[in-house]
Amino acid sequence: MARITFISVCDRNAQGQRLMSASLRQRGHECSIIFLKRYSIGKGPAPEPGSDPFAWVGMDWDGRLFQYAAPSRITERELDLLRRTLEKLRPDVVGMTVNTPLRRVNARVAEFVRAFSSAPLIWGGYDPTIHPEDCLDFCDFVCFGEGDTTSLEIAGCIDRSQPHEQVPNLAYRRGGEMIANGRAPLVTDLDALPWRLRRRNRRG
Repeated sequence: MARITFISVCDRNAQGQRLMSASLRQRGHECSIIFLKRYSIGKGPAPEPGSDPFAWVGMDWDGRLFQYAAPSRITERELDLLRRTLEKLRPDVVGMTVNTPLRRVNARVAEFVRAFSSAPLIWGGYDPTIHPEDCLDFCDFVCFGEGDTTSLEIAGCIDRSQPHEQVPNLAYRRGGEMIANGRAPLVTDLDALPWRLRRRNRRG
């Protein structure tokens, strides 16, 4: 069966990754989630408008703007632990869920992973759905839209030793040009999906 590893950067909730992991495990695949760093809520004022295009700005109870998701620095020790964990898990595919405010920190982690791992790196989430071509600078594939059935199809391709380039909802580059596959139908029967893995699970 396929070995799938997700990396969740600055997000312990990881709703999508927990749901995809539950679906993959239900089909017998080996699936893990690595939680790398919590986010911290910025204590200082929000950055000047236009100074940081990735700033995630919120408003406090007194109506003052502040930077909501200000990730603390990922240390060399943490990156080394990430490398050793991935080398132990030996995933067939590595997936990351990315939103626009945290694109840069995810890009740094992706660059680190690609330096030693040959596993295809797939980005999914809000940012790759809206900006797939920009995100392909940092990964091998992007998943635009829902990843529930897409992740299962990728795992199935791995089981059959088939390439997964034609799986719906995926985009990638070939010869410098972005190739975007068709969209998969939306999941309309939510009761068909398993409950997401709970927070107490260490792996998955």
